Amino acid sequence: MIQLDGFIHESLILISNTESAGALQDTVFLAFIFHNLICSPMQASKSISQKRKTSQKLQLNQVRGHFQKLQELYGLTLPKVDKALLNDFLSRDGTTDRPLSYTLEVFTTSGVDTQAARDYIMSKTGMAPAIYDNGTHYVTNQILTLEMLKEINDSEDVVEIRGSYCGGIGIRAAYYERAPH
Repeated sequence: MIQLDGFIHESLILISNTESAGALQDTVFLAFIFHNLICSPMQASKSISQKRKTSQKLQLNQVRGHFQKLQELYGLTLPKVDKALLNDFLSRDGTTDRPLSYTLEVFTTSGVDTQAARDYIMSKTGMAPAIYDNGTHYVTNQILTLEMLKEINDSEDVVEIRGSYCGGIGIRAAYYERAPH
């Protein structure tokens, strides 16, 4: 006899006790059709749904893995640049034809010649920096590129680089504090 789900099987037993053999064959055939058209697709749908959920979990884990690798690459390539700044910059980079304007804050070691640093920043950005914390904290509103971040990062006197997108309307005061190391 055909293996059917519990409800259908019990229904067939009840019918077989009350109907003739010909009617029973018709009922079994109808039950078989019902099972294959209604129950099997529902089970297949559940299976597809479970596979879809598993696939989504795998995809999400891949996203997490790629993001972690990206964070590690940030640390290797631009270790002094705040990861939030890099994420923000890279998410905006290439989305517009206009250059990206950021308020950039650069923290340096003590003992840096502030006038020489000011002149250097002005020559590179065209903007005069605000200088805070006894010459160890420089703030500018400037057009930013990844190459500029790399150049600043590679400076021996630079300890940390933070900043935020300002879209051309930057703040002229320090916003960030140096992160504890």
